[in-house]
Amino acid sequence: MNQEQEKKDAAQASLAYIQDDCNLGLGTGSTVKHLIENLHTVKEKINALVSSSKETTCKLQDAGFRVDELSAIVTVQKLLMCWENSPFLLKSFQWQNHM
Repeated sequence: MNQEQEKKDAAQASLAYIQDDCNLGLGTGSTVKHLIENLHTVKEKINALVSSSKETTCKLQDAGFRVDELSAIVTVQKLLMCWENSPFLLKSFQWQNHM
């Protein structure tokens, strides 16, 4: 399996960790790009989306998502963050699930 396929697989697998009423923060990179391509499958679970870059914000908006400012949800305790590095991505999901 090549690296690009591993990133696609990690992005696909991460969708299972998105819980109802999720406040989701997305970073940048190719793994996040793959995640955005499939994010519509869990759209009803997402309460708010924030983005770390203009590029990610544009991709989310092009996919039909509203992107909030971090300050709009900063008081929310559950903010699920995704990073490009797949092992770190999975660790962050595991951390969030133990909150």
